[in-house]
Amino acid sequence: MSTVFRDLYAATYDQVYAAKDYVREVDAVMQMVSEFARGGTTRILDVGCGTGRHAALLAQKNFEVTGVDRSEEMLARGKQRGEELNLQSKLSFHHGDARNFELGNSFDIALMMFNVLGYMVTNDDLMATLRNVRHHLREDGLFIFDMWYGPALVSDPPAETRQKFQVGEATIVRTASGQIRDHAQRCDISISLQEVEGERIVQGAEEFHQVRYFFPLEIDLALRAADFQLVAIRRFPEIDKEPDLETWGAVVIAAAGNSADRSSQALKS
Repeated sequence: MSTVFRDLYAATYDQVYAAKDYVREVDAVMQMVSEFARGGTTRILDVGCGTGRHAALLAQKNFEVTGVDRSEEMLARGKQRGEELNLQSKLSFHHGDARNFELGNSFDIALMMFNVLGYMVTNDDLMATLRNVRHHLREDGLFIFDMWYGPALVSDPPAETRQKFQVGEATIVRTASGQIRDHAQRCDISISLQEVEGERIVQGAEEFHQVRYFFPLEIDLALRAADFQLVAIRRFPEIDKEPDLETWGAVVIAAAGNSADRSSQALKS
């Protein structure tokens, strides 16, 4: 995986996604937990937690949340958020790679939000990540992750976007463009961030993200190989609807252990 989510990107992350409805997404997660989880659900693992927006909201609902991320810059902002909200007893953060982190603990629920799994562009990375999440889940625990829904992305490919926003006294201009790589089944995204004063660029950063999109049968097969059972695929965050060609966002619910007696409608027409 490429080096991404560094200083300027991390510093502007929450401003770039200020319109993202984290509260609604956490409510959707809670609905899925209520519908599909079995047994106690007190310990949540948030893999690829970023700046901790989802994690903090879950901690405020009295869950014990452990966030893991490979960006130290993003984690620093997550830790600061937890301190500001006085959530230290419910919220902790650890530096680690989704493919191989080791916490020595077992969790009831594992989350991987905001298309973290899409950064596993090779099958080796994908399977290493799924198996590592499974390693950290109790038997019959629940794994919830969102992804780019392949049929919709191919039908409606990305366009260039340009945003301008304030971070303190600074004006940040963010430009992003994507290119579909059909054979590799991914989207290559170039992101430019520039801090400007008048007509002068004070500082800038360039990031290149390779993001994979997934198809339902592919996800089902990968989950089985990692000792999960696919339970459902829903639109996200409108989880009462099935994914379709109108939206890229889908959420997958999987149960740890292929032997779990669960009825899946995920792949039935």
